[in-house]
Amino acid sequence: MFWYDLRYSIVYQQLVDGVQIADVKRFFLFGGSDRGEEIVIDIAAVWERKLAATRCHVSQFGQREEALEWLARWNHEIGECCGLNYAEAFHQMQVW
Repeated sequence: MFWYDLRYSIVYQQLVDGVQIADVKRFFLFGGSDRGEEIVIDIAAVWERKLAATRCHVSQFGQREEALEWLARWNHEIGECCGLNYAEAFHQMQVW
């Protein structure tokens, strides 16, 4: 019932004239997994921008520089696996 409500009842109310419901075949979960179904995105070109935006999320990171250092290490480790400086990983899931 939840899937039906999510896909039809809510979505129809938000559609503009002429736009059809998308048929989602897959979706991505931030953070990746260890099952090898990752999509890795090179974020080196936008790294400084991401860091600046993250600093704006005071409720999540506050003024704690160690949290930002952790984020830098995490994104760098993901990137190193693919020969990149900074990257983000997403776990891909198929919708059946």
